[in-house]
Parts: sequence; C-alpha cells; structure tokens
Amino acid sequence: MQRALAEAAAAKASVLVVFGANWCADCKILDMTMQKDPTSTLVAREFKVVKVDVGRFDRNVDLASTYGVPLRSGIPAIAILFPGPRGALRNPCRRARGRPEDGDAGIHEFFRRAAVAARRGN
Repeated sequence: MQRALAEAAAAKASVLVVFGANWCADCKILDMTMQKDPTSTLVAREFKVVKVDVGRFDRNVDLASTYGVPLRSGIPAIAILFPGPRGALRNPCRRARGRPEDGDAGIHEFFRRAAVAARRGN
C-alpha cells in the first residue's frame, strides 16, 4: 500500500483501493468494466489501483478497517486515498455497487465522479 501511495503522489494521482473477492459476481462485473474503455482509460489516468482480496470476509479485514471501509455493507467497496491538508491522508469510502440497469455506463459514471471528487480533495 505504501508503494502505491508513493507512486500516486509522484504521479499526482489518487489510490483507488478495491475491496472484493473472486466469488463475488458484482466484484467480477466491476473488474471487467474497469478493464474496458472508456472506464479503463479514465481509471488509468486518475488512479493507482490496488485490489484487496477479502476472501469470505476473513482476509484483509484489518486493512479495510484501517481505511474505514465497512465490509459488512457488502462488496465491492472502494476507498479512495489522496493527500489532504497538511499531508494528512483523506479517504472517501464509496460503495461500488450500482443498479444492474446502469451497467457499464453507471460504473463509468461512478469513477468519473470519484475522480472529480479526488481532484478536489473531498
């Protein structure tokens, strides 16, 4: 995680931490969408991505807790880490799950809004 934060700082980007699991259908959909344009281009430009496997909610739970990610609310869940005032780490936590009818466009819009919020620092 420290490496991703350092790379993000050098690139003037934020770190996008995606908490999920390989058994989770919504996590798979999110991952597939993140790999397709236009979302892949947006994510690559705006974020350094770190994927965190939570297993059956028995792995990396402490990391999720450190960043204020409520895994009990479900996965996929995202923490966006970016430098805040005086170098403090700011962390807006967001749910990545959209409405099924929104599909790829809804996920893309989620990341577009997250990128705008991260650039503004809120």
